[in-house]
Amino acid sequence: MRKVATFLVVTFVLISAFALAEQGPMPDKVYFDVRMQQDVAIQDVAAGNVDVFLYGVGAPVINSLPQ
Repeated sequence: MRKVATFLVVTFVLISAFALAEQGPMPDKVYFDVRMQQDVAIQDVAAGNVDVFLYGVGAPVINSLPQ
């Protein structure tokens, strides 16, 4: 019963947050810009030239993380 109540409270909070959020205009254009060197990409993010920095790692790196 406690899990159901917790689930309902979390669901209510999420739905109310989405319902009360201000809706902004849709973007006209979305630009994708790619940097092939990690240090250059980090410098561009720090300088404000790009908004998001995504970095992918391979499966051996993820599998080597402690459980």
